[in-house]
Parts: sequence; structure tokens; C-alpha cells
Amino acid sequence: MGNDLRSVVVFGIGEIGRPLVEEFLSHGYSVRAVTRQGSQNPSVRSVEEAGATIVQVDYRDEKSLESAIRGTDIVISTLSGPAFAYQVALAKVAKRESVKLFVPSMWGFDYENPRFKDPKRNPPMIKEKYDLLEELNTLGLPWFAFSNGLFTSWMLSSVHGIDAKSCTIRWAGRGDKLVTFTHLRDVAAFVQLAISRIPIPQPGTGRWLYVESFRATFNDVFAEAQRLDGTRRQWTMTRSSADDARQTQTSDSEQGEIAWHLALFDDGDGLRAENDNKLVGFEPKYDFANAVQETLLQERK
Repeated sequence: MGNDLRSVVVFGIGEIGRPLVEEFLSHGYSVRAVTRQGSQNPSVRSVEEAGATIVQVDYRDEKSLESAIRGTDIVISTLSGPAFAYQVALAKVAKRESVKLFVPSMWGFDYENPRFKDPKRNPPMIKEKYDLLEELNTLGLPWFAFSNGLFTSWMLSSVHGIDAKSCTIRWAGRGDKLVTFTHLRDVAAFVQLAISRIPIPQPGTGRWLYVESFRATFNDVFAEAQRLDGTRRQWTMTRSSADDARQTQTSDSEQGEIAWHLALFDDGDGLRAENDNKLVGFEPKYDFANAVQETLLQERK
């Protein structure tokens, strides 16, 4: 029997927020899409035209948050960076407004892996994720947290030392460990299915749910990029040890987060051995070859 939850508010209309809004709309949900007051986010017009109600909020004003949340069944957060901390206020308002399910902004790796609880191997933002889940339990909110590995849109990202335009790679690590990759659209489809099919946890408890489009090594990704380019372009790589990344992976900075990615890839912690695709009844629509091609085109715009 499915869950009778038909209204959702999505906080943040960015990389994963927009696909989530569009997915729930496509299944007939009443959807509010929340953005900051004064935001110039280009996705706002698109999701509004698709049928979402746009709500602008001041995250420092609880009354503003109340107006966004009131009367909805599900709160989904995609807040990240400095805005991540606002989720505590969101959770408190969600509890007062009797929200039936809270989805915190956990998108990413397998945070049930003990590696991610070791402060010597992670930046401070990871502890913030665990602290938020503790807060949800303390408040008595039921929650789902979703893990998707690395978004496929980051497969050839410049932040990891990859320049798709010049076909150059500066890679820290061996690149031979499997990584869980999930396309943004697959994440959104999985989330909608899970919320409609998996029993909602009891108040003050939650569960992790794991989605995967496919798994591959970064060496596989680089080889596929070269195959797609054929003889028209020649990729070159400068490879170094991931030891420097391990030394800086705890830094509370953008560079620290990038180093953390590279270190965990090299350690094999970018892979979740099992996923919940079958449990949820989800079939990925995006495969390895198509995802690399899409990302290559995206990075060359």
C-alpha cells in the first residue's frame, strides 16, 4: 500500500532541487518550490511554468518559513554550503506544522560507512550532517535520507582537476576504485518512488535509502571520454599521489572538500556495495556511456 502524501515543499531549486520539483509535479503532487528572497535563480521561471508554486523566504525568519511549510506533507531540503545550517530552523518549523516526512540535504556518499564518522578523514561539514539527523530524532520528526554517490554531472568536473575543453587531466590518485554514480534525474525519480512506496518511519526515527545509476572507476570515465572524442582530440593526464589530498581532506574550505573527494575515491569509499533500487522498484534510465557523453557536452559549453 502506498503512502497517502500528496503535497511537498522543496527548499532550494538548484542542481538537485529542480529535478525533484519537476519529478513530483509529473506525478500530480502539489509542489512548492522555495528560493531565497531576492534570488535570481534562472530555474524559478522554469519550475513555475511546470506548475510549482514559487515561495520566497528569509531563512532567518521563522514566520517566513512557516508560510512556506504550512499545510504540506513533505519537506525536502537541498540546502548546502553556508545555507546547510538553516535546516535546523526548517526542522523545528516542520515539527510545529505537523509535517509527515522530512528529507534533509544529505545527497552524496554512504554516510553509514564508518569512514565518514572519523574526524581525521573528513571536513567539518560531515559532522554537521550527523548532527542534523540527531536534531531530527530529538524533535521527533520522521525522516528519509538519500545517498546517491557522486552526481554524474560531476564525472568530468573541473573541481577535480579535469579540463574537458583542453582534454587535460590532473588527477590525484590511482583512479582504479569503483565509484557509485547517479544521474540527477534518476535521483529525483528514486526519491519520488521511495516516498510513495516505502513505509514512513515512526516519529523521531528515519532510514537511509541508496540509489545508483551505475558504478565505474574514474579511469573508466577518462577512457570513455577519449573513446567519444576519437582521433579528433587527444586527452593527456598528469597523475600524482592522493597523499597530499589525504593531508588536507579535513580542511574547512572548498579546497578541503575537493581533497576529501579525491582521497575517498582513492580509498574506495566512493562506492556503496549495495543499493535499494530493487526495494523501491526503481530502474535507472541513465547508463555509463550516455552519462559521460552528456557530462562531456555540459563541461564544454
